[in-house]
Amino acid sequence: MSRGPGRLELAIKAVLDGEPDNAFTTDDLCRRVYPGINKVEKKHRVSVTRAARNIANRHDSFGCLRTENLGGTCVWFRTDSLLSYAMAKIKAASFTYYQSNDPRIPDHQKKSEDVLRAMLAPGGRYHGYIVPGGAWWSHVESWREEREAKLACDDNRLHAIYAEREAKNRRIRRRLGLAT
Repeated sequence: MSRGPGRLELAIKAVLDGEPDNAFTTDDLCRRVYPGINKVEKKHRVSVTRAARNIANRHDSFGCLRTENLGGTCVWFRTDSLLSYAMAKIKAASFTYYQSNDPRIPDHQKKSEDVLRAMLAPGGRYHGYIVPGGAWWSHVESWREEREAKLACDDNRLHAIYAEREAKNRRIRRRLGLAT
């Protein structure tokens, strides 16, 4: 039987809580919870991924996206923070090559965190997704409503939220010609 969260889980949760408007790759978390290491190795990534998954399973306010690049690393974020989710979406996107180890990608194409934040700023490439009514804004609002309904034990509201999500997904699939 488990004695509760271990040292790694507590350290990861502290990192995620300490910067609620940011998202972190598994390598980012490794560098923060293992401060003395020179190189992030597989053993570090495996233990951090396992601990972060435990946190995400225990808390509705944490989530994970997989990157579209070589290696498909995890990007961890807070589901109750719009900026955290937006940073996770951008870090996971294939065009940013955030912290990519792919030798085929030239260094000038790899984007830093400052460049990614500029993409979310007013006038930035992805600012429209985070304004009220934007796609990423609606995802975060849906998660917030779901969490509130779960806390209030309101099954009717929870079913309505799930039905609304499914209706949106059906409309998107229909527009893309994927309707079944």
